[in-house]
Amino acid sequence: MRPLRPEEEQWVFSKHALENTPSRSHGVALKEELERRKSTIMQMRSLLARVIYVRDHPDPKLKPTSTPYRNVILLAATFVHRFYMRRSLEDFKESLMAATLLWMASKLEENQLKVRHLVNVCLDKYEQSKPLHWRIQWRPMENGQDPSDGYRFWEKRIVVGEQLALEALCFDLFVEQPWVIIRRAINGLDAQITKLEEVEEKERANTEGVNGAQGKRRAPKITEELIMSLAWPISSEASLSPLSILYPSPIIAFAFLAIIISLIEQTPLSRGISAASEIADKFELDIRFTVDGPEGEDLKTVKDCLESFTEYVKMGLIDRNLVRYLTPEPRSVDEIKPFKRSFVLASSNESSNASAKVVENSETRSSAEARESQAKTENSTQLTPSESQ
Repeated sequence: MRPLRPEEEQWVFSKHALENTPSRSHGVALKEELERRKSTIMQMRSLLARVIYVRDHPDPKLKPTSTPYRNVILLAATFVHRFYMRRSLEDFKESLMAATLLWMASKLEENQLKVRHLVNVCLDKYEQSKPLHWRIQWRPMENGQDPSDGYRFWEKRIVVGEQLALEALCFDLFVEQPWVIIRRAINGLDAQITKLEEVEEKERANTEGVNGAQGKRRAPKITEELIMSLAWPISSEASLSPLSILYPSPIIAFAFLAIIISLIEQTPLSRGISAASEIADKFELDIRFTVDGPEGEDLKTVKDCLESFTEYVKMGLIDRNLVRYLTPEPRSVDEIKPFKRSFVLASSNESSNASAKVVENSETRSSAEARESQAKTENSTQLTPSESQ
């Protein structure tokens, strides 16, 4: 993988660092801290949905999951995890940081939310127990009244909170989102797959005849649109976990693509990693496709990322439904070798090696089956001591 810039490297932590956060020093258990971080992000999403609903000129096409707000949601979630690596949940409560970091993220994505709208929805969401005159929302265009005490209270907290958050984040606010990396990496993939299918059809026509080759296409077919339709929900769910501060964005993006391919093709994750390795250079990763399985220095980190993803699914931070349809891995990786290309045409040497592997594996399985059959025959004909007497 390309060397990380200093501003990127400072925000990639080890899992051990999660055991030494400020919240942990205040007696907050790791599981509780991660759940409270998730709660902060969920509150952000709730606030964003409320702002979109109540602002002056609502556009029904603009929803929290529409493209203009996707980066806002994911950027704000990353800020949450980064912030609480430097500050404690006991000092900065979830409600305040949900509003503050959401406002910051909206400004950075050039889709700024008005602080007035954000304060009004905070009053509505968090201050229902306060007297009405204290929590009344400020709508200057409607009644011309001065802001209520509650409005001034929340406005000041958000503005001051922004300054404190900027200090904790070292004024380093750039985040490369995994789903954006995936979109860039798969650009032109449809054309590559079409070309590969044409070559495969010609090969089948030569070996099986034209009639036998007709209508044989891989199903379901991977497309750029289908990949991106899954990249967003996976990225959105994963942002609830601390993955974004444990691994560089290209590693996370590659791992997500492997999951997506496995889900679409209903194959084991090992095949998804193999298929994704064909375009690993688009992620600037040192991973290479081979018929024996992917290789490269970054492969171990990708597998660690996938293990962490599974771990956070089991913890309940990520929706279990995202992985419930993954095909289980075979007992031995040899059962699915050699790996075949899904996107990029193979070289002539690679095709020859793959054919040789198929023959070799077939012969190995035949020999093993023959030995097993012979052993069963010998066992069935062998007399027990009592029978020999």
